[in-house]
Amino acid sequence: MLRSLQDMDAASGPVQAILKRVFVITGVAAMAAALFLSVLSSRSIVEPIAGVVRHLRASEGTYVLPEFSERPSSIPEIRELITSFNRAALAVQDGRDYLRRAYVGFVSSLASALDARDRYTAGHSHRVSVMATATARHMELGEAEVETIRIGALLHDIGKIGVPDQILQKTGALTKEEFDQIKQHPGIGKRILEPVGGFEEYLPIVELHHENWDGSGYPHGLRGEEVPVGARIVHVVDAYDAITTDRPYRPGM
Repeated sequence: MLRSLQDMDAASGPVQAILKRVFVITGVAAMAAALFLSVLSSRSIVEPIAGVVRHLRASEGTYVLPEFSERPSSIPEIRELITSFNRAALAVQDGRDYLRRAYVGFVSSLASALDARDRYTAGHSHRVSVMATATARHMELGEAEVETIRIGALLHDIGKIGVPDQILQKTGALTKEEFDQIKQHPGIGKRILEPVGGFEEYLPIVELHHENWDGSGYPHGLRGEEVPVGARIVHVVDAYDAITTDRPYRPGM
């Protein structure tokens, strides 16, 4: 009986060795597979999130939340995260646009009130805006630039709020000192609007609409195309409206 058991142990030895090797190999393979799958799984999560971070970093300094593509990942949670972020970005953008329109409306009303101080200049900013917009469209400028010119023209004389009425409404010739005060209104207008976020694109029109092609204008004496086209358009239209409407010092031509 003992001999039979010894024979069975001897016979099963090679099988046990083989099974041991199989178990070891299977265990190693299972660990490798688990490690491989965990790497793939982590990459499938990390890569989309890293892409979001890169997208956000690229938008730094623009103060605008970027939108992301709808399907950046096959993982439902990642897609839901992106969708939620896009909704938030859209809501922020809508709020920003609304606030900007409110600012423009307020400052435009202020400019209209400024025009209304003098019956000779009532409606001046609105007329300049309408004609400047028509001019820009006739020049086939892009719609975004046309809109900038439209609003910039509405705001172009806002700096006259810092010029005394007795100078603006004077019926006689201005003294040099009085004209020097008039020449300050583009800079005053820029300083009024500069702190308002989103008004940067209008500042060149407000500040530079009295620059002349030959460099004889103010406040900087710029020449030719040193002056942005929007400011040049508003300058010409502003002069046209001044010439063709009655003013305290002469009738309209």
